Amino acid sequence: MKLLSRQNGQFEFRLARRERELVVALLGHYPLLPTGYHPPGTEVVCPDPEGAQMLDELLVEHKAAARQAVQHLLKEKLRPREDLHGWGWSLTEPDIDLLIEVFNEVRVGAWHQLGCPADLDAIALRDDSRRGALLWAMEVSGAFVSFFLELME
Repeated sequence: MKLLSRQNGQFEFRLARRERELVVALLGHYPLLPTGYHPPGTEVVCPDPEGAQMLDELLVEHKAAARQAVQHLLKEKLRPREDLHGWGWSLTEPDIDLLIEVFNEVRVGAWHQLGCPADLDAIALRDDSRRGALLWAMEVSGAFVSFFLELME
């Protein structure tokens, strides 16, 4: 994915066909984290079970809204560009913030589904295409997060 222009909070990107397929596939994994997920080693004790349930419900609603917003970004803003022989993607700063959030959840969710390994090199991928797909999703989503964070600095 290549940044073509950036002005007044508007970003124009060019994506090759394969890059577009990659973005669509990764964003299709969202959300990967279960509701109420907390990082390993953190214990969350909520003294108000009703409040915890309400928080979980709000999180589910937020993720549904984010998923809908991502679908909008893909359907309405990712367009074929005849002049560029690829795809053009016009995004605003809030769009990029959303993509950072979603790609990061895919990254962390894939890591969580892999069992939260401390050493990624130790993951055995033989005879397990699901683990390979999760590792791929984690790594590539992390690359997109880094790419977008650099743009926002």
